[in-house]
Amino acid sequence: MITTVIANCGPQKDTYLNLKGQPIDKQRFAFFKGSLYTWVEETRSESDTHIYWAVNNCSPKWNKTGGLYLKRDSVAGCTYDKATKKFKWWFGKQAIIQMPNVVTDMCNYFKTEWFDSVPQGLKISTTNSTLSKVLLGKITNPRDLIRGIIKANPTMRGMNISIETMWKYCNTRAGMRLQSLSDTLSVAKDPNHAIEYMSDKDYMTHDMLDLIKQAQMLDRKIDFKWSKSRIAEVHTEWTKEIMDIEQEYIQKKEYDYVGESPCNGSLELITDSKELYIEGRTMSHCVFTNYADAVSNKTYFVFKFADRDTRATLGIQKHWDKNEFVVNQFYGKFNKTIDRCHHDYVEEWLARPYVQQWFKDNYKVNSLGDPVQLAQVDWI
Repeated sequence: MITTVIANCGPQKDTYLNLKGQPIDKQRFAFFKGSLYTWVEETRSESDTHIYWAVNNCSPKWNKTGGLYLKRDSVAGCTYDKATKKFKWWFGKQAIIQMPNVVTDMCNYFKTEWFDSVPQGLKISTTNSTLSKVLLGKITNPRDLIRGIIKANPTMRGMNISIETMWKYCNTRAGMRLQSLSDTLSVAKDPNHAIEYMSDKDYMTHDMLDLIKQAQMLDRKIDFKWSKSRIAEVHTEWTKEIMDIEQEYIQKKEYDYVGESPCNGSLELITDSKELYIEGRTMSHCVFTNYADAVSNKTYFVFKFADRDTRATLGIQKHWDKNEFVVNQFYGKFNKTIDRCHHDYVEEWLARPYVQQWFKDNYKVNSLGDPVQLAQVDWI
């Protein structure tokens, strides 16, 4: 017996079924005219020994002898063996993300409907092995589900994590996967303080994102109860330490920009990795530490700025929606702000067509298209 769980087909399936009953000449005309489209069906079928859940792409095809026929390609699914009570998940895909409607039907079938009402972040954090335990009744409530997810995660496993603290995070940050905490918790002196910090923030601040990256590089721990000033102090210390380490092995790499540099009297383009390192060292920020790869890949551009007593570093990146290049960061030494007049000067320079064209000529797009946009990380 096959049960359709849900069909995201709209009129496509009806059009196909109606044409199947028409003369073959009419079928051929409609098929090659492009009147038929693929639709998705999610189904449950059951035998005496197994249950099969599947997400299928249903594609109308043509055979000159028999006319229209349907090709079903399974893109995700699950087999349940009634004798062994084991689930086999197809294609290695995470069920809750790839087939949420099927998972709802599975919960109804196994009478574990509670799972369908947990916060979305907790739901999408559930791996297939943990979901199997939910469906078989080995996990019966959200808090035990959190324990199961933590136990299955190689980073969080073994940490002294408060289930109540994590449950609060699931409810306040409802759309976030628990696994997204792994990097943060891996560098935390106390993982519960880190979870509390994340629960109370609408977003991770740039300075904290940078500090986490530095802690990973140096194998250090962060106290998420530190004050803002203490975070800045530690950041400065770690930036200097990382630069000292990098200086030992850094090699000069020319960026090989094409065309005449669009610089003017106050701006000087940084053209190799040594210059980028020296800029970070001179200005006491981490432009080299955090942006070296992007600059080398020509998806980020760095300039020195000097005007009388003002010295700063300028970062330029592509704005994909506008398809133009914009200021990402413009700071002085120790991340000090720059007077508005200097910002206006740079904006006016950047708006010139020949300047924009130089960036377009030098911007590198890889084979997968534009890279993920860089989150701004302050250079202090």
